[in-house]
Amino acid sequence: MTHKKDLQIIFRPFSWNEFEKHSDLVRRHFGTDADPGQIPPEPEYAKKMLQLNRRCVLYADFPNGKPVGSAFAFPTTSELIGQFDRKEITERELFERTPIQPEYEVIYACSVMVIRSMRRKGIGKTLMTKVLTELSNDYPEADVFYWATTKEGEALAANMKADTGLAKD
Repeated sequence: MTHKKDLQIIFRPFSWNEFEKHSDLVRRHFGTDADPGQIPPEPEYAKKMLQLNRRCVLYADFPNGKPVGSAFAFPTTSELIGQFDRKEITERELFERTPIQPEYEVIYACSVMVIRSMRRKGIGKTLMTKVLTELSNDYPEADVFYWATTKEGEALAANMKADTGLAKD
């Protein structure tokens, strides 16, 4: 599927090929190698993500396969998100401690990343909206939690909250 015909962006679900292709981009964008509190784009974390819910991540590519961006959200428990919100645990610990179970109370909108040349075109919003919609279908009673760490993240959260009602802080 494409975002807009003039943009020619293809949205792809998780695959190991997409994961490998986007991992370096995510590392550079978020600086995960230098911050042990962040969830690293490593295979063992991707395996856990797949156990939580296969639809936790969505990728965007150009038709030639080059990465444009990605969005990542995952289900968790109210207790853990409370600890994270109070800064008692890191984002990485939130992910690591999230149990594999059939139901969750919260969906954490973890990250959206779009390459600089493609920002402000609605791609990040589309990516996260699609991920949150899929997860909300699986966990209809779950609230959505986000933690914006940048001006762009704050703007995206406000925009999504106004337009979709999905994101709740």
